[in-house]
Order: sequence, then structure tokens, then C-alpha cells
Amino acid sequence: MPLLKPRYRINKVEPRKKESTRPAMPLPTLPAAEPIPMPGSLTRALRRVSSRKLQVQLLECVAWLVAALPALWTMQAVADWMLNLPWYSRLLLLLGDVVVLGGIVWWFGIRAYQRRWNLQAAALQVEQKMPALRSALISAVQLSSGTQGTVQGSPELVRHLLENVARRLGHVDLAVTVVKSDKVVRACKMAGLSCAIAAGSWLFGGEASVVLIQRILLSDKPLPTKTIVIPITRNESVPVGSDFTLSARAQGEVPRTGRVILVYTNGEKQEVSASPSVDDPSVFLLTLNNIQQSFRYRFGLNDGYGPDFTVSAKAGPILSSLKCTQTYPDYTEMGKAEMPLGNLSLLAGSKIRLEGKASQPLKEAFLQQQGLNQNVRMTVNRTDPTLVEAEFTVPKEGLTGFSISLINQDNIMSVNNTVYRVDLVQDKPPTVEIEFPKLEKASLLLRAKPRLIFSVRDDFQIRDLKVRYEVTRPARANGEEAPMESGEISLPLKAKTSVIPQQEFVWDFTLPRLKWTEGCNITYWVEAVDNNSATGPGIGQSPKKMISLLSEAEKRAELLEALGTKAAEIENISNKQKKTNESLDSTIRRN
Repeated sequence: MPLLKPRYRINKVEPRKKESTRPAMPLPTLPAAEPIPMPGSLTRALRRVSSRKLQVQLLECVAWLVAALPALWTMQAVADWMLNLPWYSRLLLLLGDVVVLGGIVWWFGIRAYQRRWNLQAAALQVEQKMPALRSALISAVQLSSGTQGTVQGSPELVRHLLENVARRLGHVDLAVTVVKSDKVVRACKMAGLSCAIAAGSWLFGGEASVVLIQRILLSDKPLPTKTIVIPITRNESVPVGSDFTLSARAQGEVPRTGRVILVYTNGEKQEVSASPSVDDPSVFLLTLNNIQQSFRYRFGLNDGYGPDFTVSAKAGPILSSLKCTQTYPDYTEMGKAEMPLGNLSLLAGSKIRLEGKASQPLKEAFLQQQGLNQNVRMTVNRTDPTLVEAEFTVPKEGLTGFSISLINQDNIMSVNNTVYRVDLVQDKPPTVEIEFPKLEKASLLLRAKPRLIFSVRDDFQIRDLKVRYEVTRPARANGEEAPMESGEISLPLKAKTSVIPQQEFVWDFTLPRLKWTEGCNITYWVEAVDNNSATGPGIGQSPKKMISLLSEAEKRAELLEALGTKAAEIENISNKQKKTNESLDSTIRRN
């Protein structure tokens, strides 16, 4: 058999054509098809897969947060206990905690939420966990979406594919099968271990654990010892020459005495004993008198030490000048007057204006009213903060003096403020005196017209004048007592005056409006009212006098009784004179 010779095909290489410089035409894109709804059971199953995946990732985020925070704080507390970390080191560690926790939230929380699965991603994960599906699920989901660029083919075939996949997966819990919780379990174990170690450390530390946590949160509390020093006073600014009390509280083992380390600006260092407070033995006090320079201080109580603080001694403001102007009430017609500060006699109801100048620019100032225990905020001039002013009304009583407290712009208060003594001048009510009649009680007939003469004096001006009375009428026919009646009779004022030397008033008991009858008892007095419109008005009253209206028979009987009384008095005097004469004669004869 003849051998077959191989045939060689010689491909003829044609010369390469020159490429066209024209741009290439874009490839055609398949148009979007009509979406085909998936069976409800399949859609719900895929959504449960996506939801479970997100829930597992969020639970993992929480578990890692719970694991990280106790672990970080336990390590920081141990480091602080051993090294007594300064504040800035604890600040850096706390910022590191924020970075670590923020990274966990970003990686396991925010990033997981942003990358949460849609239906196609969930279907792809199901395909990876269940290879037996042979891409049927992902193909069905993609074909049913009908998105642009997808070759859908026959809708009937797609529906048949969807129904077939839904039927095959109907008995399978895809969420549990696809999404495992192994990572969550591992994170929870780490969280439990971290919390257990932190809880054991907390119990081992006891009360010191609270302080260590506070120091992690940048508290300035000292490290826990048998005695923990809790500062009460801290960085302060005080006026030069003032007194100041340093104080701190001992927590835990309270010693009998404490100590304070003072370091002055001139380099001098002192250690001074601090005594416990009478009210609270756990509070230790040290009062420094007449402070002249700034210093640093630190409390030492038992084995504990407090943090360092600074007391800055600064020159306080001084009141350089003060002007006091009194504006008298309008009714006095006295106007304004500048008052000498050495002798302040202030009329009640007057307006007082104070204008002062300080040695330093002020932040605020207060008028401290002695006797009233009141502080009035003074106005600081915005243009010139060294100028202050205030106004107040002089009260009727209580005010004994005032002082001015100044606070400069560094919150330094003035010390040893001058107290200006105040004498309150009262507008006294009018004084009324009845000059006639002199008797307290008089019995008169109804037709009598007795005179009433009185005088009135006031500090400024009399505004009103009247005679006031109260009338008690005789008992009624049925034996009932008549109610007391009261009234007044206005008296004319001839002119504006403060003194009425003598004014006469004549009674007329028969006036129709009075309706007085025999048997009436009249109690009367003169009342004067001044023009005090500020703290008044002042009302002055004369002593009360009484008039009894009698019938002629009653008056006659009264006169006869008075004559009989006088006769008895004369007879008594005569008998005494007779006995005196007889005694005198007997004495003369014996001698």
C-alpha cells in the first residue's frame, strides 16, 4: 500500500492592510426586556438570606465592640496603676480607644450595610453553597430581571425555569444554609472572655476601680490609695492682701491631720498642717491670711496626694472716688443736693444716685446695702469701664449703711471695702394738740355750741384737716343697743403751710345731717394728713375727748350733784382746819 504523503498547506501571508484612522463603531447593546416576576416564595427566601447576612454582620460588630472596650480599658487601667500616667498620656490613649472602636463600627457595621446583598448577590451566594443547582438559580434571577444587556430569550422558558427553581428550593431554609453564624459565635466568645477579665479586675480593684475608670475618662483624681484626696478648691485667683481657705476632702481612711505643700513664686517651699473641719471631719482646711504672692499647693492626706493647683494673687480694684447725690421727693420741693460721704442723712423716699470711679477696668460692681442684706448690681460704663453708677430709693427703715464691691475683668474682687454709714431721716406725721377744752370729758346741752381750739405742726406741709367722731346713741325702746356711728367734719385750710398755730372750730350739735339727740355720747379727735406722697401719707391725731349730750333735767341734776360734791369737800376741809386749830391750841397751853 503506497504511503500517503502529507500535504502541506501553505498559507499565503498577505500584506497587512493599513489600519483605518476612523473611530471604531460601538458594539450594539441588547435592549432591556420586560421583567418577569419571580415566585413570591423564592423572593422571600432570597431576601431572608440578605437580611440574615446583614444581621449577622451587625451582631458581629456589637460583639467586637463589647470585646474591645473592656479589654482596652483594662489594659489602660493597669498601665495607669503601674505608671501613674499623666493627663496628656491618658488623652492619647482615650483617642486611640475612639479610633479602634470607630474602626470596628466602620468595618463591621457601616461597610457591611453599604455592601449588603441584593437578590442577585444573594442568589450567587446560594449557588456557591449549593453547587447542585448548576447555576439554575442565578440564571433564573438574572433572566427574570430583564435588565439592559441581558439575553432573556423566551419568557415562557424563563417562567418555567423560575417555577422549577422555586419548587426545588421550597423545602430548604436558604438563610440558615447559606449564612453561618460562626464568626458571631467567635466574636461573642471573645466578648465574654474580655468582660470576664474586666469584671474580675473590677472586683479585685474594689473602690480603686471607680477612680481608675474616671482617670481613663480624663478625671484629675489621684491614683487610688488608702486615702484618696478629692480637691474642693482648685485653681483660684485672689486679691492681694486677702484671706483664702484651701480645702480638700479625704475619702477612704480619714487621718487626724493633713498637710499642704506650698511652693511660692520666689522659690520658698513650706509644708503646713491642715486641720479637719468642725462640721465634717473628712474635710481638711487651711486658711492663709494676707496673701501677698502667688503659689502652688498640693494636699497630702495620709498616703494620698492631691493634684497641684495654683492660687494667683492679683491686685484688686480700688474705689478712687465716689459722688452721692440725693434727690428729695417732689412734695418736699427741695430738689437735689450733693451729700457729704462722712455724714449721710438720707430722707426716706429720696432717690440716691452714686457715681464712682475705680482704679482698674471693671467687669461688674455691686452696691451692698447694710441692714437690708441686699445687693444692687451697679452699671459699668461701656466706654470707660472704670466708671460705675447706681440708683436706689431710700427705704423707710432698715438701711444702716452701704459699701461698694468691685470685680475687675480678671474676676478679682476688691477687699476691705469702705462702709458708708447712713442715718435715715423720717418724714414724721403731723402733730395735733387740742388746746381747748382741757377736760377729757364734758357734759353739754344739745343747744350748746362749745369751741374747739387746736394747733397742728408738720415737717413739710399739711394737706388735709378734719374732725373725726364716733357716736353712741341711747338704747332703743326694745332694749337693744344702737350700733356705733362714725363720721368726719372737714375743716378748711387757709393756705399751704406746715404750721397751724391756733385754729378754732365751733360745734353745732343741731345740724340736720348729724341727727344727734339727747343721750348721745360723742368721742372726737382732730386728724391731720400731710402731703407725703413717697412713703406716706403721714396721719397725725390728737388725744381723744368725749362729749355727753344731756337734757336740761339731767344737766340740772349733774350740777346739783357737783355742788353737793363741792360742799362736801368744803365741809371736809373745814373739819380738818378745825381739828388742826384745836390741836394747835392744846399744844400752846401745854407749853
